Amino acid sequence: MADTGLSEQEAAARLKADGPNEVAEAPYSFWRAVATRLWEPSAWILEAALVVELLLGKTVQAGFIVLMLLFAAVNGAIQAGRAHRVLASLS
Repeated sequence: MADTGLSEQEAAARLKADGPNEVAEAPYSFWRAVATRLWEPSAWILEAALVVELLLGKTVQAGFIVLMLLFAAVNGAIQAGRAHRVLASLS
């Protein structure tokens, strides 16, 4: 069977012109991951409930909603960080 790939000269020329064949991966940011989880439709529902509770003057209920939002966001960010580390170790 004959080789049908690029010659070494053509490969070197393309590497010089286009760079390596890699996908740039954004670094993981814990705080960005938390903010991302607070800006999702599922979080919007709790955020709307938080506003309603505050307008009604129910601060205890509003406090529990804040705790639920923060717990879900931090937990999701921790899980995303773990997944990022695993994927980084595989690549």
